[in-house]
Amino acid sequence: MRATQFYRTAVLAGILSLFVSYLAVWIRFINDPAERAGSDFIAFYSAGIVAKEQGVSSVYDVEAQQAVEEKIVGFPLVQGQVLLFNHLPFLLPILYTVMGENYVESFYIWIFLLLIFYCSAILILAKYLKNSGTDPRMIVLMSISTFLFLPLFFSLMNGQDTAILFLGIALWVYGFTSGREMLSGIGLSLTTVRPHISLLIAIPMLFSHRKIFLSYLVGTGSLAAFSVLILGVAGTRKFVEILMISAAGQWHGMK
Repeated sequence: MRATQFYRTAVLAGILSLFVSYLAVWIRFINDPAERAGSDFIAFYSAGIVAKEQGVSSVYDVEAQQAVEEKIVGFPLVQGQVLLFNHLPFLLPILYTVMGENYVESFYIWIFLLLIFYCSAILILAKYLKNSGTDPRMIVLMSISTFLFLPLFFSLMNGQDTAILFLGIALWVYGFTSGREMLSGIGLSLTTVRPHISLLIAIPMLFSHRKIFLSYLVGTGSLAAFSVLILGVAGTRKFVEILMISAAGQWHGMK
């Protein structure tokens, strides 16, 4: 009895200590202009602002991104210092909606949206664990552990779109294990926010789960068509140029 009580107390103390420490780090981070401007979020913010002010087709214009980022940091940037938005175009409607004139407020809204994606993915995986017969108490503990996972917190601090990748993988796993192959393939298509990871998972599906792979092709094809449609020819060309810069790995953050 005492051992059980000690275990519960230790787990609760660990959860609370992590939560409080993360909160303290976040408060310090968001109130430091240099730190918050140095996060990956600045690239997402610049993309949303350029889309609002100059149109979606101009989002991948390097000079346009640089002008927005210079306003945030408060000093001129040399070309290689600009953190370029090299993410896929289907994110642009979300960024267009979320980003506003105030950088910090936009950061908060973006983080809130990412938290929704993360929580949705955790709930989906919790449902998968429930269907597999896992102890409900262990499911709760694993869900909290996932939410307090350190890399998850770092991804939020940087404003990265890893939450979309996580949601896609959660849908893929749940669909795969429950026989919902179309859902699995659609979830897998969301992982194209990280194309190298997406292909690593998708290619084996071609040989053993072709319905999932076909659903993946339909999903990614739809996202690609939508991306080209909103960018146009000129915008798509600029997007390819950004990818070439990213592949060269010579700019800030492009490794």
